[in-house]
Amino acid sequence: SQAFALRVEGVELLLEALRLAGDPLFRIVGEGPQRGQLEELARRLRLKRTEFIGQVPPRRVANLLENSRYAVLPSLGHETSCLSGVEALAAGRPVIATAMGALPELVANGEGLLCRAGDPREMADKIKVFARNDDRCRAAGIRGIELVRRSYTPEVHVTALTDAYKTAISIHKSALAKPHKSPTRAATTR
Repeated sequence: SQAFALRVEGVELLLEALRLAGDPLFRIVGEGPQRGQLEELARRLRLKRTEFIGQVPPRRVANLLENSRYAVLPSLGHETSCLSGVEALAAGRPVIATAMGALPELVANGEGLLCRAGDPREMADKIKVFARNDDRCRAAGIRGIELVRRSYTPEVHVTALTDAYKTAISIHKSALAKPHKSPTRAATTR
């Protein structure tokens, strides 16, 4: 079985974690200006089972996820949302994510595992958990599917957006209904 990362940011950390985890089969999806340097780092770390896929069309991402065991989001930045993580969870793949921004929300209820950003040893430990424990990996994947169905469907999004608009309109109408006092002006005579 294999796993893959959907982000280019934080890949240096991920590569070190893969070395510490014993060089499991792994694919890195995505493109960026540092790709050559990252491939060189993988060679220096003697990662023979890590493959850099590059940019792929969305339908291929779905296929890669289907043929993977788990996904890793090694972000070092404060993510506000993470479509890549939601895609992995929707495919029934658990996520290993760094504790940055909104990423912890993706794994808060057992849909994956969380590790400290910048800690390759802890990430390696999490990789080993999913690489070695079929039951835990499968259970987290099922919880991920449930989370996506509960929180990330188009219907859920439309309902939340509609509610936000209703609230904004209500606040606006309330503000318009309040009488406004005109500022008083001092009259001057000459």
